[in-house]
Amino acid sequence: MPILGIESPRTFQGVIVPNVMPNSNCTAFQRSGLWRDSLLRGLFSRHTGRLLKVDDPEELFVAALLQDLALPLLVQKWPDEYSELLQFRAATGARLSSLEQDRFGWNHGDAGKLMCRQWGLPAAFGELIAGHVHFDETASSVDGRILAVGLSSLLPSAIESEWRERDRFVSAFELCVPGVTLVDTLTDVDTCFEEFGKMFGVSGKSQSLIQRFEACALA
Repeated sequence: MPILGIESPRTFQGVIVPNVMPNSNCTAFQRSGLWRDSLLRGLFSRHTGRLLKVDDPEELFVAALLQDLALPLLVQKWPDEYSELLQFRAATGARLSSLEQDRFGWNHGDAGKLMCRQWGLPAAFGELIAGHVHFDETASSVDGRILAVGLSSLLPSAIESEWRERDRFVSAFELCVPGVTLVDTLTDVDTCFEEFGKMFGVSGKSQSLIQRFEACALA
């Protein structure tokens, strides 16, 4: 049974493509920016998974790509509520998942997990998607798969001028992936994005990850 009236997504090599994302009347939500963010997070998670030597880094690419897939559906269903939440998030820097939890009693990670179940995707994807909103890099029991997807959720958004969680991202990366240069990692991910962005028709006009990282360092 589809969630919110949306049937199972079209796929390319098992990956969701942007045309599954519905348009919305919520002006605070930018669909194109979300797809760009999702692709970057997928590529970052795959790269980080390889650094952490997880068994199947390609699985992490898909899980991170899907982590926010529920948002277009939720925004379409409740445009007024999400317009308010997104505007509050932009003004305060609060995490959207926390605002959703306070307003609805659930968050887009929970909805993403439900969508995975309804679409017949492996349960592992649902767990990783639901878990990204509760990412705790200091937990000793966290495995590499959760770390890779969780770290990706701290990357900057193309639609926001500030990288609000940069400091946490840097410290978490250094804690979770010791001995690896972050600048090299971000540069490698940017290079992959140039290739994949063309394949999926995603604009590269926004600043790259390394440009965002260096700009924050100079601020």
